[in-house]
Amino acid sequence: MSGEDSALARLAELTVDDLLDALDDGELVEYRKLREEHPEFDPYGIEQATAMLHLAAGVTPVPLPRRLEVQLADAAQQFFGLTPSVVPKR
Repeated sequence: MSGEDSALARLAELTVDDLLDALDDGELVEYRKLREEHPEFDPYGIEQATAMLHLAAGVTPVPLPRRLEVQLADAAQQFFGLTPSVVPKR
């Protein structure tokens, strides 16, 4: 595997951990650095796959991390043309 491929593989791994709020401080720094170095990387597919795997595995849903909840609401607004009033509030 080339250095570029291994960096993208690591970025994918860190993306999953970020979605699960499982990054420690050092990994968060590494994740942000890799995201800056690879602006072409789109985590959307990984986000979908992570959600589908959780549903398929029968994982009992837990409240989403607030950051992800807002990100999903923003994506829905853009996709469906909804107004900001639909953003979930806690």
